Amino acid sequence: MISVVEGKPFPQGAEVSLTIDEYPKGDPRERKTVFNYKTKPFEEKNKGILLIEKTFPANVAYTLTDWKEGVDLSKEDEDLVRKEIEKKYIDFTATFKNQDLSKYKEITELRQENAFISIYYNYKQ
Repeated sequence: MISVVEGKPFPQGAEVSLTIDEYPKGDPRERKTVFNYKTKPFEEKNKGILLIEKTFPANVAYTLTDWKEGVDLSKEDEDLVRKEIEKKYIDFTATFKNQDLSKYKEITELRQENAFISIYYNYKQ
């Protein structure tokens, strides 16, 4: 964190606090504080920069596919990979050109599902 006025110190007596709450089931009424931190008041002479590294327990209720589980394309036939990518690109652009919403949903389903899951939105209701 840096001071509001770059290069200037934080105001004397200013403090920084951070609270991270967990919302089981997405219900704010059931929130549980998993991390709470507060600095001491800043002295008059400070550099206007605050760097603190802390950890906290995080319950992540979903799993996304890791890039490490992907295919090493450097070990694949370059021409076959290029043809496969070109075909996907042509299909994707044709979908837009034809305004085919059902096809768009089909080809972006995994991406959309991952995006919604990662923000805890119930994608499949």
